[in-house]
Amino acid sequence: MLSSATPALAENQGLFVNGIAGNVPLGLVKDAILGGAFASYNNTEVDWPQQARPTTGQDSLTLGESVTQGADNLDAALAKALTQIGPGEHVTIIGLSAGALVADEQLKRLLTDPNAPDKSKLKFVVVADSSRSTFNQNRYDNVLNYQYSTPAETKYDTIVVVAEYDGFADFPDRAWNIVAVANAYVGEFLNHVPSVFTDLSTVAPSDITATTNSLGGVTTKYFIPSEHLPLVELLPFLEPQEASLKQIVDSAYIRNDAKSAAAAPAPAAAVAVANTADAAAIAAPEAVAPAGAAGDTAPEVSAPAKTVPAKQPVPAPEPAADPTPVSDALDTATQAPADTPPPTGRRSAATRGSVGSGGAHRSRVNPASSAAASRAGASPSA
Repeated sequence: MLSSATPALAENQGLFVNGIAGNVPLGLVKDAILGGAFASYNNTEVDWPQQARPTTGQDSLTLGESVTQGADNLDAALAKALTQIGPGEHVTIIGLSAGALVADEQLKRLLTDPNAPDKSKLKFVVVADSSRSTFNQNRYDNVLNYQYSTPAETKYDTIVVVAEYDGFADFPDRAWNIVAVANAYVGEFLNHVPSVFTDLSTVAPSDITATTNSLGGVTTKYFIPSEHLPLVELLPFLEPQEASLKQIVDSAYIRNDAKSAAAAPAPAAAVAVANTADAAAIAAPEAVAPAGAAGDTAPEVSAPAKTVPAKQPVPAPEPAADPTPVSDALDTATQAPADTPPPTGRRSAATRGSVGSGGAHRSRVNPASSAAASRAGASPSA
């Protein structure tokens, strides 16, 4: 172990924590992860058991036991990495799939560590983190014997990457929607691993959100939309029904509730009230407030042919406030150039095929074994 950093050795350090059973061959693809954001770093893979009984065998460790050992190993790796950075440099912990649970455990430990590094020296990135799925918040998984917990509020800036319909990290909030659940099962195979290789500079600004917690830590979430429903990709004959299937699937996610409400037509009663107000304004303009600035006097109206009781007009709804601008990404390596036009953030078929074993990855789709391995698709095994 190095005792201090020297100018010759100092550089940004990346600590990678892989998923269950090494779902991503890090030795071969480290430079491609998140579009090569960490290609210039000195990268180290942190060893941990990567087991989750029963999905990895009845004789293997439970997921909780594995995560605990992984956090112990990450402690040691972090201590070493901090000695290898110089002024203005930092360590980034990158948790992939179930490896993100190890990163989350490290965040929790740092909260009570009196020797925790300064915020400027440490950052976190979690990809396909099942503990951040709305469905899994503080949920006990009786198959994996694992207690999910909401990630700790932390001073460290964190990037969160999640692919739409990834059954591990984006399981439906309404698990009784069987179409959405089936779609998420397939998404475990088609959208889960590809999210690891997403170039974050191609994500559309509308799919990026940033929040700052009470400790000053900024969490920037990159949401990767799916170009098609995984269920339709698996079963192409469903393509003519994709639009209607998507409505059913999307209704299982709380995040879409506001969009559905905004798109719904106005209730008939509200329309009737508006029409009544309009009719009153036409019949008795003197009874309606003028459209000018406050203090203007309404024009005189000669004796009307018909007197109508004064009615107050129904006020128009106030325009929605401008959305809060999204803050910059945490690392310049993940930012798009200033002159880059807004990208779509959607992964093409070519991108999917370049991930891992490409088409071979698709050939292993087996929703039945996935369902047997865990509860409704939220297991972090990969």
